Amino acid sequence: MDSRSNIKWNPFSSGYFENPYPHLEDCRKNNPVQKIFNDSYFFFKYEDINTYLKEKDFKVHSLSEYLGEKEAYIFKNTKDACPYLGNATQLWPMYLNDGIHRKIRRAITLAFHSLPLEDLMIESLESTLSIFKNQNSFNLVDFCGKFIYLFIKKTLNIDNEEYNRIKSFSNLLARSQDLYIPKQIYQEINSEIISLKSIFKKSIFKDTVLKETIDLNLNEEHLYSIMLISFMAAFETSKDNLSLSLYEILKKPKLIDYVSKTDKKGFKSFIEETFRFSSPLQYTIRINTYPLNVGGFEIPKNSKLYLCLASANRDEKVFKQADELIPDREHNPHIAFGYGYHQCLGATIARQEMEICLKPMIHFLKDYSIVNLKWSKQIFMRTAKTIMVQKNR
Repeated sequence: MDSRSNIKWNPFSSGYFENPYPHLEDCRKNNPVQKIFNDSYFFFKYEDINTYLKEKDFKVHSLSEYLGEKEAYIFKNTKDACPYLGNATQLWPMYLNDGIHRKIRRAITLAFHSLPLEDLMIESLESTLSIFKNQNSFNLVDFCGKFIYLFIKKTLNIDNEEYNRIKSFSNLLARSQDLYIPKQIYQEINSEIISLKSIFKKSIFKDTVLKETIDLNLNEEHLYSIMLISFMAAFETSKDNLSLSLYEILKKPKLIDYVSKTDKKGFKSFIEETFRFSSPLQYTIRINTYPLNVGGFEIPKNSKLYLCLASANRDEKVFKQADELIPDREHNPHIAFGYGYHQCLGATIARQEMEICLKPMIHFLKDYSIVNLKWSKQIFMRTAKTIMVQKNR
């Protein structure tokens, strides 16, 4: 007899994009393992998700295969095709396995750390505060996005002054991995990938990547693929982490006071709590290399396991008062960036940015209040489209 609940995961249920957590809690408590597609299973409990993230034998799914299965037209030779999307994503490390994954990931990490990151972050922060200092109202997402843009413009030597286009491009690259993307969006992504191919000029970052991958004999398309994922990891993850954290802090003035008075250890703990609470990366995928028996399902080898990080980070069996942002939370084994070999590529930079920029940004914003919020309709990445703030009178 099947004892599973009839509750089904549905990202188009009422209010999901505004606040997915009630629906995820319902799934976690009543139907924590669900077969959604033919070979795909969704997991919502921390225990399951943490276990599969730590399983070294599990693989990640090739993005080209994922896109090709999801939207077969993408790589076909038709007028609707998006062939360059496959080339541009071929060396994204979160979709690579084994030696090639380690090689590319190491190259990107070393390339970032070959630069004076802290100095560049401080310079970008000062420029951002100067840009917004006389504005009575603005979009907090752009406040954070402009800072990230100025930072990556220097680190990756981006030759483009159009902030809005760069911001849009990063979001399009992130959305390429999402579920239920219309054909027009894939065509737009393909077009922008081709159009912006020359934006990454010669740089220390690019030279370091080439040096660390010399045995791979990378061509220009390979290098462009690596530069794209470096760009997206540095921009999208950081923009979302910063904007969602500042949103939560501005909602609760007591948090502003806490951040200003806490010591270094308390501040780092607070940053980790904002990651847990916001969880911008809501889902990740693993491929099981052996059959599983879990939640009443016999899951065949090589199935796709959709791991809901957002649900795991609100699991009340692991986190007390899971739906509250607790600034001095002591036990916080969150998995907001995933875990292990395939954890979020931008995690280290996101943490460093928060440590350097969060306090100055909060001090700058302490006299502002949130007046409007609009969420983007995305499933894998939780992103605010607009967080309008206005200076208090």
